[in-house]
Amino acid sequence: MRKFEPGFRLSSRDLWVIVLAGGFAFFGLHSPLIDTRELIYVGFYVLLQFFLFCNVFRVPLALELLWASVFVFALRSVHIPLQPHEHLPFWSALIGAGLTAIAIAMCLPRYHGVLWEKVNPRLPERWEGELD
Repeated sequence: MRKFEPGFRLSSRDLWVIVLAGGFAFFGLHSPLIDTRELIYVGFYVLLQFFLFCNVFRVPLALELLWASVFVFALRSVHIPLQPHEHLPFWSALIGAGLTAIAIAMCLPRYHGVLWEKVNPRLPERWEGELD
């Protein structure tokens, strides 16, 4: 059985990913070799979203994969064909989808991310299998 460790989580591996991705992004934003900054912003957004999903709100894998599918679909079918000045609806929809996934996760009986004590006060009992 997994150890009961609800709430915010940050491992050394997570820190390495953030540092490396941040370094690449910094290089990308300041490099004359990369033609579009939009690609860097998309990368930043994905990294931030998965940090929130995995470390802060601890969203279940199924919701993460659903969000990733929506993201790839929206990127390919909506974002890429648009002109740069038309991208606001794309970003608004993606932020809304991410917030929706977080809200759904917080309503689940096994929610164990930040604010779990307020949202899911009976979690320790559920974790031990006393409730279901």
